[in-house]
Amino acid sequence: MKINYILINILFLYSCASVKMPEGGPKDETPPNMVSSTPIHEQLNYTDKIIKIEFDEFIQLKEPEKQILITPRLTEKPEFTVNKKTLTIKINEELQANTTYSLNFREAVQDVTERNPARNLKLAFSTGDIIDTLYIKGSIFDLFTQKPIKDAVVALYQENDTTNILNSPPSYLTLTDENGYYSIDNLKSDLYKIYSITDKNSNSVLEYKNEKYGFISQPIKLDSSINNVDISLYNNDKRPLNLISARTTGKYFVAKYNKGLKSISIQPDTIPLIIEKPDINTIKFYNNHSFDSIQTIITAMDSSQNMSVDTIYVKFTESPRKSDPYQLNVKTNNIIIGKWLLESVLTFNKPTQSINQDSIYIKVDSLITINRDSMNLEWLNNHQLKITTTLKNYLNDSTDLTLIKFNIGKKAFVSVEADTSDKVQTKLIFKKSQDFGTIEVAVKTDKPSYIIQITDNNLKVIREIKNINKYTFSQLEPSTYKIRVLIDNNNNGEWELGDITKNTQPEEIYIYSNDEGIEEIPLRANFILGPLQLVF
Repeated sequence: MKINYILINILFLYSCASVKMPEGGPKDETPPNMVSSTPIHEQLNYTDKIIKIEFDEFIQLKEPEKQILITPRLTEKPEFTVNKKTLTIKINEELQANTTYSLNFREAVQDVTERNPARNLKLAFSTGDIIDTLYIKGSIFDLFTQKPIKDAVVALYQENDTTNILNSPPSYLTLTDENGYYSIDNLKSDLYKIYSITDKNSNSVLEYKNEKYGFISQPIKLDSSINNVDISLYNNDKRPLNLISARTTGKYFVAKYNKGLKSISIQPDTIPLIIEKPDINTIKFYNNHSFDSIQTIITAMDSSQNMSVDTIYVKFTESPRKSDPYQLNVKTNNIIIGKWLLESVLTFNKPTQSINQDSIYIKVDSLITINRDSMNLEWLNNHQLKITTTLKNYLNDSTDLTLIKFNIGKKAFVSVEADTSDKVQTKLIFKKSQDFGTIEVAVKTDKPSYIIQITDNNLKVIREIKNINKYTFSQLEPSTYKIRVLIDNNNNGEWELGDITKNTQPEEIYIYSNDEGIEEIPLRANFILGPLQLVF
């Protein structure tokens, strides 16, 4: 009995000592609230380097170095510590005299249960007799998609500052929210330069190679608060174009650049070459059966009109490596019944030396063959050949369209390395006009020049036309489309991205949306949409 009594008491004490989280109950959705701060919000003449904020519940910090934005920018990193309900910030440098400091906490301060972030938590104080209260607000969005960009850096430089986003972090900065919205508060009256970047490496300086950016070309005169300062961001690699290597690789000689190429020319032009796809910063030279060193001048240009002129010595050496296989890809259009036009693009992975034209033909049936003589061959570049022909005169009511095939015979093409292409047979696809849809557009604008583009949902261009105020895009595959307009403001015949180094901004882009703000245009077969009103 005594043993049982002791055991019962041990179990009782154990159950009393066990602490369990309460089960059930409503989820905590209440964020921490600030109950006091030192300094108080908008306090004057505060020069202490310690800032303390008391909350109404236990808190924790999330990425304080990133989330807590202090402007003007501090050159030394502050220290952040949490003790239960108190956040302490220690500033490790002298504060500027007669300056308003602003702290934006974003989502740094969270409760310890459900990680609810404190909402709209900001604190401002002045080291002098005046608190600055002006602000600049706006939105940041992608130039080509017009979609908002989250966590973009928005940077302000005073107009007389000799630094900018290309070489130094700004004095004033903030980050956009999930809707691309930003606000830079507690600014003094002044002239400001404003930039925005995606800042992938978090150094608050623009890196051309992999960061989007945008800017306002004229300084902003801030003598009263300003709304709707919107900036569009885009990629435009303005680094100088440089040849970074030129050397023999196996049987080939390869020249590589630090960025993509738009065009090239070489002298002498007797060496076969090809720009590698998709790695368009690489030029591959093919052996012209000479092992002597050949002095070659390459003139290359990128999409930003940067030019590089380099003299290299192309040299081929004996190599046990095998040559790259000669590959041919054939892409053929859908043929509209009644129009009967065939357009086919042949793409090669290396330059072609010769063609056996008798090996290119269309087999209609056992009796009818369309030979090369009835086709038009056009080289688009040194690795793409376009073949066009009409089938109208070779068909009749009894022709079985399902049997018609486009044929590239074996050894039809010979490469510069003397290897030959394999046989390729492509079945032609015929469709009726009613298998397609139509989009009609009508333009209302005072812009001098523009390009209207029909794109897919990912903004890949399907069709485009220039400077026509009413147009019908017919024979579109049933799908979902968008309409984008590139506006040629300077009327020079092409849309331009601008140049941050010359302080010129990109030309405008308009994306069509309906009255509900929906950009996607679903198109069914045998259906006509429009005319859709494009107002820009």
